[in-house]
Amino acid sequence: MHALLGDALGLYIVRHDARRKAVTVDLELAHADVDAVIGALLHGLPRATLGRITPLRTSHRRAHAVLH
Repeated sequence: MHALLGDALGLYIVRHDARRKAVTVDLELAHADVDAVIGALLHGLPRATLGRITPLRTSHRRAHAVLH
């Protein structure tokens, strides 16, 4: 993830589900980085399935979103 997303990568959580043979990654991103991150993920992980994007409520001036 670090090599693929570089500075756009903030907080992330990785979960492995052995029964489903799946890995889930939740990413916290600056709203401005979402398009670039989706492009990098699609290019770098062509077999990945991307889920929903959920805006986070934050008291910070910088908007964030989570890509599930």
